[in-house]
Amino acid sequence: MDTHDATETLDVLHRARASLVAGPFSFHDWSHCTCGHLFAAAEGTYSARRCDVRSPEPETRYAAIVVAVAQALSGDERRFTAPRRWYRPATGAQLAVRWVSDYTMARAIRRGDVVRRADALAVLDEAIRRVEPVTVMAPDAHDRPLAA
Repeated sequence: MDTHDATETLDVLHRARASLVAGPFSFHDWSHCTCGHLFAAAEGTYSARRCDVRSPEPETRYAAIVVAVAQALSGDERRFTAPRRWYRPATGAQLAVRWVSDYTMARAIRRGDVVRRADALAVLDEAIRRVEPVTVMAPDAHDRPLAA
């Protein structure tokens, strides 16, 4: 992930977190779950249709963001980017949405409880920690030894 992508992803993650704190949360309602808040942050509005959240259109900002978040949380930058195959009808973005949803649910399962807003917040906080802008430090011209 380059600096621009990381910065954009972090911006969306922070807006999704703020939306999740201030807005509604329902794990079973795709418009107001973890991915629903990512959708709202990426697209600027909540989705009226769950298919927009569950099955993101390719080449949309939300699709790119949810893939980046899933990659950061899974620790594998190549995951969710494979092209669609005849034997695997889901796109990378669809798999990423499902993965983020399952990752949120796994927190509650480990506790033996239902998914709560705190679980979604913890997932977004973890994603924020893992997505760090990559900065390339150029050497300072004054730090180089001068030619004699």
